[in-house]
Amino acid sequence: MVCFKRAGDYARKAKKKIKHGEWGQWVTTHLEPTQQQVTSYQRLSEHWGLVEPKIGKTIFSLRDAVKFIRSFNQPPLDTLHTDDGKVYRECLLHRLESIKSCLSELEFIHQSSCFVFTDGKVVTFNGEVFCSVECDLDIEGAVISIPLFRMLRVLDEHTITIEQGDEEFLIKGNGRSVGVPLLEQILLPFDSEVDKPKKWHPLHNDFCKVVKTVAPCAGTDATKRALLCIHCHPDFLEATDNYQAIRFPLKTGFKKEILIRAESLKYVAAEGVSEYSETKEWVHFRNATEMVMSCRLLREVYPTSDRKFPNNGELVELPSGLKRAADSADVMAATDDSAHAPWTPTVILSLKQGVLRVMSEGSRGWHKEELPWKYDGPEMIFTIHASVLQQIARWTNQCRISCKDKRADCIVVDGEIFKYMTQASECKSTHVLGVLLESDERYFRQKCKRRRGSAAGGGADELCGILLNCPSK
Repeated sequence: MVCFKRAGDYARKAKKKIKHGEWGQWVTTHLEPTQQQVTSYQRLSEHWGLVEPKIGKTIFSLRDAVKFIRSFNQPPLDTLHTDDGKVYRECLLHRLESIKSCLSELEFIHQSSCFVFTDGKVVTFNGEVFCSVECDLDIEGAVISIPLFRMLRVLDEHTITIEQGDEEFLIKGNGRSVGVPLLEQILLPFDSEVDKPKKWHPLHNDFCKVVKTVAPCAGTDATKRALLCIHCHPDFLEATDNYQAIRFPLKTGFKKEILIRAESLKYVAAEGVSEYSETKEWVHFRNATEMVMSCRLLREVYPTSDRKFPNNGELVELPSGLKRAADSADVMAATDDSAHAPWTPTVILSLKQGVLRVMSEGSRGWHKEELPWKYDGPEMIFTIHASVLQQIARWTNQCRISCKDKRADCIVVDGEIFKYMTQASECKSTHVLGVLLESDERYFRQKCKRRRGSAAGGGADELCGILLNCPSK
């Protein structure tokens, strides 16, 4: 489905360059898929935000997706205005939703909690990330985001009229009018702080997918700024949090090494960007719908050392049922409100001779599963992000367990697709391990809660050096 969506992105971008009325002939001449198929790809791309949450639940094919989109009976989301000058409410809501990730709940910067309408665009800026999308409304000013966004969601009109009143953003529908305060003086300092994009360069097709895999391994300790970032190298992406580290070989397209906050890049990846432009203090990304997201570069030194991947540990085959267990653990580790949840979707793995136990808990409940495997080494407990465990289960069937002082010290996955390392958890005492392995679910849930958001020991220099000294595939 993602491939169909990507094809739709490119089709929509190409259509803008073709003269009006010549698109059908161009598709027939230059493309292998039929015009009907290309139209389906375009509709999927336009309504991806509606379709993606239902993939694997009620949508299993392109036909299902198109049928689902038709059920809404709404115009393409890149069409804002009707022929008589009104505004499609869902289209406006979609554009505001695409840039709300750059809003700030606390106004450390003037109007950073506002949607700013200016020069035919609507922009948001929180000091670290700047978002801009086309929005051809005759409005100039800043509107507080929360009341505007909520009101557009509450309204049930298909089309609305948008006007600028006396310091008000006016919305008119079927027999009702709404006025949201509008600040005509624009104070958001995006013009003075954010550089303008220059020449655009293509990103690797898998850039967004790799960012989603690497980002969970970045740190959260604000005192160690470099570890908050994804290290973007011309040949790979990597991240570490002092406890685990991951490196994914990829010809990114960047000309030199840069550091971008993982939290910022996660938002960028969610929008399916395909191009980038680098300036002095910023790197800008653009997707097929011409939405631009700009991330501030961090001028920090990413930690490195001369140590190589441990290769003196025991090579162990992973259990055959790990992929199924990882998928189940991800479901229960997930939270219904990731923006405000007090923990990330973490999975606890405990190793014992002949048994690998997979455990997770989230707002939806908890999961525990035992997998038989051929392991006779020291006992060990470690934590791992659910999505990383899924990638390991998908792309490799073995790992290396390194020991220190006759105890399991770390697990290393040196696969063909990416490299990952995690250190043994600090909760590795015999008592804790014994309780976890003796099926005491109540203790597990309490221990899991205490561990949410925590980070274990290990040196960043050592971990990142391990990754940096591995040759890219």
